[in-house]
Amino acid sequence: MLMLLLASCRRTSRESGHHDDWPGVVLGVAIGLVLLFWVVNLIRQDRLYVGYGVIFVFGTLAAMTVLIVPPLLDAVTRASVALLPVPSLSIVRARACSRS
Repeated sequence: MLMLLLASCRRTSRESGHHDDWPGVVLGVAIGLVLLFWVVNLIRQDRLYVGYGVIFVFGTLAAMTVLIVPPLLDAVTRASVALLPVPSLSIVRARACSRS
C-alpha cells in the first residue's frame, strides 16, 4: 500500500510538470525488495506458510511493476476512479504529497 501511495504522489508531481520523481520510485522499489527478502526468509525458516508467501510475493511484485511502469500506473488510477469516484486514500495522498 505504501508503494501505491508513493506512486500516486509521483503521478501528481508528473501532472504538475515536475519530472524529478525518480527518488520516489527508487524508494518504492527498495521497500519492495526488502519486503520480498523478508518474506523469503520467513518461508525458509518455516515461520510463514508457502502459499501465503506466494500471495504476498505476487502482490509485492505487482505493486512494484505498477510503480515502475507509468502507463500501468495511469491505467490503475483510471480504473480505481471508475470503481470508486472518491478514493479512500485521497486525503492521505494529499497530505503525503504536500510534505514532499
